[in-house]
Amino acid sequence: MKRGPRLILLFFILTLSISFVSANIFSDFWDKITGKIICRFDTSQCTVGPNINGTIPVRNCREIRSPGNYVLQNDLRGISVTTPCLNIHDTSQVYIDCAGKTISSNSTTASIIVSIKNVNNFSLKNCKIRAFNAYNYVEVTGSSNSYVVGNKFNKSFYQQHSSNNNTIENNTVDWSLREISAGGIISAYGSRNIIKNNFVDGYGTATIDPLNGSNNRATGLDDGIITQDETGDTVSGNTLQNFHDCGIETVGLVKDTTFSNNIIKNAWNCGIGGWYWNSMQGNTFSQNKVDNSTQLFQFNRVYALRPNESFVYFTNNLFTGNILTNITDNQSRTY
Repeated sequence: MKRGPRLILLFFILTLSISFVSANIFSDFWDKITGKIICRFDTSQCTVGPNINGTIPVRNCREIRSPGNYVLQNDLRGISVTTPCLNIHDTSQVYIDCAGKTISSNSTTASIIVSIKNVNNFSLKNCKIRAFNAYNYVEVTGSSNSYVVGNKFNKSFYQQHSSNNNTIENNTVDWSLREISAGGIISAYGSRNIIKNNFVDGYGTATIDPLNGSNNRATGLDDGIITQDETGDTVSGNTLQNFHDCGIETVGLVKDTTFSNNIIKNAWNCGIGGWYWNSMQGNTFSQNKVDNSTQLFQFNRVYALRPNESFVYFTNNLFTGNILTNITDNQSRTY
């Protein structure tokens, strides 16, 4: 009888130990966000499952439709032209940390490598986005209140549309591809977006037709940053170089946007410009520095009124403290 309490205590401790071990084992099998079983018994086949610090490891290309902190465990290689490697949609509070890992594709045609659609409050950070053959890109659609920070795009670019309150910051776009494409960072049909402190190298070349002076053989990125039909944006502190058109181009009606403290080098046509369906209201252009370009600004209008337009605007825009150095003529050159 004297040993009874000791046996009961030993049994109690043993039961707690088994429960603790079981909980640790099965934490690899369950997605705590959705409550669904991800895999059983063979953890090497698990593509997702929470680990001990609350993050969700990602080991393969996949669809994401649930909130969570997702962290890449290894490089990912997309194999489908029609399906993004990471397809994130119809959810909120999705935070992707690539932890310096690479998401790449070897498709021979242009493809979306990461798609983010209808997601409120997301982040994409510390990713290396790379293409080996034809270019790929990250596409964000209808997704707001988010951050795209500290990513490196190689033969790849970033574009978003119908998205608001997003911050695109401290990213690097290294085109290093002779194929023509529109821009390194593109934002269209949104508002209050911030594009700041990014570096874009377009590897642009331009060869002039001696008969009419036109740019008839161009390669690389057309522009560094493009804003189209945007309101209330901030485009600031970006370093943009080597384009066969302009460092920054606006398209459509751009309103109440600040373009400031951008450094633009080797833009064949202009530092900052816009002409396609161009209208401008209440914008500020301040302290931008353009070097080795034909002109600091070029604004005019190409194409007639669109169905939703009654007027073409160029009103209440402020230009202050902008500098152009090393003015060039329209001669053939390669950057």
